[in-house]
Amino acid sequence: DVEAAKKDAEVAKASLVESEAKSAELEKKLEDVDAILAEAREEVAASKAEFDAALTEARATADATVVKVKSELADTRSELDAVKGAYQKLENDVEVKIAFAVEELEQKYDAATTRAEASEARAAEAEAQLADMNERVEELEFLLARADDDAAKAAERAAAAKENLEAE
Repeated sequence: DVEAAKKDAEVAKASLVESEAKSAELEKKLEDVDAILAEAREEVAASKAEFDAALTEARATADATVVKVKSELADTRSELDAVKGAYQKLENDVEVKIAFAVEELEQKYDAATTRAEASEARAAEAEAQLADMNERVEELEFLLARADDDAAKAAERAAAAKENLEAE
């Protein structure tokens, strides 16, 4: 029985040695896995840090871009307001110039109409005076013809009277 127990003890001892070897091997594998996990965690942490830095930089760039775009938009609005103001001023100036030009043309038209009416009145007066003069000329021609007739008759009477005087 002792021999059987010795054999059993030896088998148990061999089994224990084998179990200890397997445990050591498993512990070594666990340490390797822990090292791999630690390395993976470091890589994840490094990637996360890189990602966080890139995200922070992207946000900062986006914020700067938004500020720049808003500034450019404000400048563009300011320029647009200036252009609108200049256009409005130009439009007002044109309207004023048109109003003055229309008023000036109306005044010139009124003056030209007044001059034309005055010219027409003078022309009518001149025509009336010409008609009067023509009438007077006709009267004078009539009187001149009559005077010529009277002068001819007087000359005939004077010639007849001279003959009568000479004959006596």
